Amino acid sequence: MSQPDWDKYTQWHELFDALCTEQGHFDNARLASMFCEVTANNGQANYDAAVKNLANWRRGVHIPSRKNFLALSRMIELNGADGLRERWNRLYAEARRPVQGAPSSTPVTPADESHAIRHAVYATRWLSGVTLLVVLLVVGGVWFLLSSGYYISASGVRAIDVEYRRSISLRVGESSVVHGARSNCGERAPDWETTLSRLPVLDIGTWSDGGEGRRYSRACGGPTPARGVVFTATRPGLVEFTLYGDPVTIHVE
Repeated sequence: MSQPDWDKYTQWHELFDALCTEQGHFDNARLASMFCEVTANNGQANYDAAVKNLANWRRGVHIPSRKNFLALSRMIELNGADGLRERWNRLYAEARRPVQGAPSSTPVTPADESHAIRHAVYATRWLSGVTLLVVLLVVGGVWFLLSSGYYISASGVRAIDVEYRRSISLRVGESSVVHGARSNCGERAPDWETTLSRLPVLDIGTWSDGGEGRRYSRACGGPTPARGVVFTATRPGLVEFTLYGDPVTIHVE
């Protein structure tokens, strides 16, 4: 089997995404579990943050910190091709390199010092105005979320973006959000007891409550309240089923 041409990737995030795909990480569920294990950051909140960060890193939205980069270097197999690890390190260093061409400093004169003092006074006043504006925006945002059906689960875990995942790969002990249960469009999500009673019984894992949030619904024409449905793998196997009208495949190693 021929090896991929890693030399064609000139951006770190492109190489990272290609390596993830080559090694079977088509979504970020398993990667997030691995990242939490490597960084010793457990818990649903850390898992959700890892899923979001991995998606951003793979798209090049931002570059991981040095600490997170070292964790990724332990997760991703980099020893399968000559020069791959060196290219991985070099592209990351280039991505982290500060922008060139910054203006050089010039000697400071008394006039410059006076100007700097006036500028500092104006900046302080400007920041005070900005701070007031931010406070007003936050208050308005909270009011909007509360009035638009935004909920926080009893466990305190935010699940505002409940995502449907068509295909999931997990190891025993790992968990992932699979789908979101909704009521009629715009109505509050069903309680967990009702949701659980309508879920299929799977011999490779168990279901748990992902908390109230919102998900996109084609039938509703946009976001609507939903309860996250979380699957936790307990034994190896493969299941395929339909959940809320959508096909789902779960593979547990």
